[in-house]
Amino acid sequence: ISRMKINTQVISSFVLASIMAYNAGHAQTWTTVGRAGFSKGVVTFPSLALDGKGTPYIAYSDEGIAGMVAVMKFNGKDWVSIGDPGFSQAPTMYNSIAIDGNGDIYVGYTDQGNGGKATVLKYKDGNWIAVGVPDFSEGGVQYTSIALDNKGVPYLTFQNGGNEGMATVMKFNGDDWVTVGNADFSAGAALNTSIAIDKSGVPYVVYEDMANHGKATVMKYNGSNWAVVGKAGLSADTATFSTIAIDENDIPYIAYEDYGNGKKATVMKFNGSKWEAVGHAGISLGHAPYTSITVDRKGTPYVVFRDVASGEGKATAMKYNGREWVNAGNPDFSAGGAIYPCIAIDKVGIPYVVYQDYSSADAYGNKATVMKLDASVTMKR
Repeated sequence: ISRMKINTQVISSFVLASIMAYNAGHAQTWTTVGRAGFSKGVVTFPSLALDGKGTPYIAYSDEGIAGMVAVMKFNGKDWVSIGDPGFSQAPTMYNSIAIDGNGDIYVGYTDQGNGGKATVLKYKDGNWIAVGVPDFSEGGVQYTSIALDNKGVPYLTFQNGGNEGMATVMKFNGDDWVTVGNADFSAGAALNTSIAIDKSGVPYVVYEDMANHGKATVMKYNGSNWAVVGKAGLSADTATFSTIAIDENDIPYIAYEDYGNGKKATVMKFNGSKWEAVGHAGISLGHAPYTSITVDRKGTPYVVFRDVASGEGKATAMKYNGREWVNAGNPDFSAGGAIYPCIAIDKVGIPYVVYQDYSSADAYGNKATVMKLDASVTMKR
């Protein structure tokens, strides 16, 4: 009997060692798409989108061209410019990119060349053209975020600097930009506005709600008015860097840096009656600024953030597997510090992340890098 126990222990140890070796050899790994630090100069406000073929596109302000906006795509070998770099003709902030079902590319941003007003451009026939008129907002705006409905209609949300910094959403009706519902619909100043649209065309906006001590609030347009989803100020405390995504079942998810839980990353979803933490609140090891969320076609939420616990502030991505939050690939996967990480996922479930790369330090430094997740096994935090 003792020999049988010993043999069983030996076999169990061998099996465990084999499984560990297999997992080590097949663990998901983040790999660089093209080359690291491919932008001309320092990047700020990078935004990422994938077309229907899974081709990644990014929009960003490039200090190598005086802070003007640039859009690039990966052609399978290298990153190439879409149109002329610096096509905005003036410095930009809060760049946001979206691609419709026909492959048409839209970019919304704050135009620093005209009082910080909102502008949306579209790439058509080899040129960037204004959607409607440029600088269409009444005054200066911040935190521009763009989304397209299932008909390809562009919506833009922003903090309206002209009226106490409240949130406003506008859409292009084919002729002009019009306000969706009432302008300045938030109760107070709205920071870090982010928009997503469900399958039926209902826009949702999340923001840091200064009327509720900086907590997160989500509102949606019900066809006649903007209404709070759940309750205003839904987070435990201040919620910074809030972003929103909607899954295939029209369930909204939000991610943010959660001051009520040690400034860690928290993800919440609306269950139809109230907001609830996905898994548990505070999923990161430490402070998690610059959160960005997406949801794959199976309803799995992914969040990326700057991982302050790494010491260098590298990028880490996590996903919820239905039971708990686990690392999506290797944690702290960027070579150096990562600022403004933004995540998107293609139709087969491969996540991509763009960020300002502290490791790409040359004459300019802090250039754009994009990485994607490869392989098939997820490592647990």
